[in-house]
Amino acid sequence: MAATSADASWESFFSLLQRQGFRPRQIVDVGANHGLWTRGALQHFPTAEFLLIEPQGQLEAEVQDLVRQGFKLRWISAGVSDAPGRLPLTIAPQDCSSNFGMTPEAAAAHGYQQTTVEIRTLDEILATERLPVPDMLKIDAEGFDLKVLAGASDCIGKTDIILIEAGVCAMGIENTMAAVMARMTELGYKLIDVTDLNRSPRHGVLWLCELAFMRCGCPLLEKISSYQ
Repeated sequence: MAATSADASWESFFSLLQRQGFRPRQIVDVGANHGLWTRGALQHFPTAEFLLIEPQGQLEAEVQDLVRQGFKLRWISAGVSDAPGRLPLTIAPQDCSSNFGMTPEAAAAHGYQQTTVEIRTLDEILATERLPVPDMLKIDAEGFDLKVLAGASDCIGKTDIILIEAGVCAMGIENTMAAVMARMTELGYKLIDVTDLNRSPRHGVLWLCELAFMRCGCPLLEKISSYQ
């Protein structure tokens, strides 16, 4: 999902969490791209440690200014899914849309190049890097979002906030709105916000959105009991 959507409301969401006393120590950004989501989160949680995971390794240069400023960022160049391996990454004209979902034949038909990329699970990454389970996890994996979630079982029930991309009118993807809602409910999470809306520039329909979920039992919003 394009990280520059005009409908993005990360600022409001991060401000809400901050006002309610959310003080994350570890934040993971799967599908970091140019790091715009991380930049937004840093404005509110500057002392947190961030792990950015992105299959397009050259984009690491986009966040080096944050490292020089002293923020605690770690970058891993890899794809994330439910099992380790290697997959062809299709390089889209807009790098925020590069994905693992296209066959070599489909990519060739569109004139897109592919490159083989290492695939890891989030559970394995956290274990290998000796990192704690994140307090907040953002997943924007261009159709692989539920697969990323399946490979992050160590986070389920421990990570308080999970943000995940879901399709509304987007066709041919696994992570439809219905599928994401059903899976997150099964895992013990409830929807608390919609933090990004991505509309088709050609048709104006809502194509994708970013949904924010909170772990059931998390006391973060327990003081909010009325509209006014």
